Amino acid sequence: MHNKKLTISPAWVFRTDTDELFEPVLFRLLESIRDTGKLTVAAAAAGISYRHAWNLLNRGADILGLPLVIMRKGHGSQLSALGEKLLWAEHRVKARLGPQIDSMAAELNDQIQQLLSGAHPTLRLHASHGYAVALLPEFSEQININLQYRNPEEALSALNRGECDVASFHLPTCPRLARQIISHYQHHLDDDNHRLIRFVIRREGLMMRKGEHDNIRTLHDLSESKLSFVSRDRHSGTRILLNLLLKQQGLAED
Repeated sequence: MHNKKLTISPAWVFRTDTDELFEPVLFRLLESIRDTGKLTVAAAAAGISYRHAWNLLNRGADILGLPLVIMRKGHGSQLSALGEKLLWAEHRVKARLGPQIDSMAAELNDQIQQLLSGAHPTLRLHASHGYAVALLPEFSEQININLQYRNPEEALSALNRGECDVASFHLPTCPRLARQIISHYQHHLDDDNHRLIRFVIRREGLMMRKGEHDNIRTLHDLSESKLSFVSRDRHSGTRILLNLLLKQQGLAED
């Protein structure tokens, strides 16, 4: 089987008279400088020479008009406020667009695979993003997996339209909640044509800054704290689970 894979990465272009393009390795370099505090070590970690690293930083400073890194003799190197902001923005772009970009790459790889290798078996999988799911395309050389990132509603709808072979959704280990989830998706499910396969068990929770709000242990604590809480998209599997838990405990979704 043809195992070459196409990947897609966003590019940073600063609109100037010459449309300056930032090399993707710049962000690996910035991250390594933040983690190690040494340009020599960071350059090696990014897989480039010290001279190349120095030129990248100088070029970035020339384009933006401010340094990306602060270097002081005897104190190592650290990111400037601008360097921190660029690295933060790069992480935001990857977190927000990563699943969509991976889905697009999977579609292209599937089409290229068919052209280069002929009619090899392909499993079309529509699933929400997860670390275990993301590893599936590399799991077997005997079958090509076309992975598309979709929320459960989209995935199950695609399954019923014949647009995918496997669709994923979140099913709690708690029997009571599991029955509610099955009921929620019942209009997509067909006992005669569908089979449920448990793939991976994940543990869900609330994420907060370390050391802050240690008194918040339950959803009731979160509700009473009056803190702002950013939830997932209303069609996402984890959002539906959270709404069921809130309802179970007599709490309002908003």
